[in-house]
Amino acid sequence: MRVQVAMLPDLDVQELVRLMPHMTAAEREELDKLLTAGIGPWLEQIGPQMKALDSQADILFYGGQAGGGKTDLLLGLALTQHEKSIIFRREAVQLVGIEERLTTILGSRKGYNSQDGVWHLPVPGDRVLELGSVKEINDWLKYQGRPHDLKAFDEITHFLEVQFSSYSSGTATIYADTSNGGPAVVGGAGARGVVGGAGHRERDGVGHRDENHEP
Repeated sequence: MRVQVAMLPDLDVQELVRLMPHMTAAEREELDKLLTAGIGPWLEQIGPQMKALDSQADILFYGGQAGGGKTDLLLGLALTQHEKSIIFRREAVQLVGIEERLTTILGSRKGYNSQDGVWHLPVPGDRVLELGSVKEINDWLKYQGRPHDLKAFDEITHFLEVQFSSYSSGTATIYADTSNGGPAVVGGAGARGVVGGAGHRERDGVGHRDENHEP
């Protein structure tokens, strides 16, 4: 049975499922290209991740269990919504996992300079992602004066409060992975909400840990 792949977009989902066992490997590859045409390398998950992506908060804390898409959210924001992003880990060695995950998403390390930690992302929009670390208390000064419209902290509970408060000032959008619903209290001018996993809720533009929440 020869399947005319060019005609497949006119079929509904049930018909596509019925025909797929009869397709050759080449036809399945062509179908995959047709169905994913125009789609970027990263798509948000339906649920908390999508809600976080759509949030208009200036400062947002995102919690959840391991494997809940926290780091992916930070990468997705850099890939789709911001021009100049920076993602911090407390120590430089901890950035390896982020490098590997983004390499998997993009399919290559094209545009990445591992010496300075700057990745010119091969996606529409001339987007740039910087990977930074602030092991010592004043290491944030290394990044002072560099314009970023997204400042993201992966595993925020590993950072000192003064490191977060010192570098999170300004006009950039702030996202922080709170590691399994860890402590998160967001306040100050411009803070408009919190989206999180376990233990988080929105209230009065300030994020609070909900101690009565049961995941």
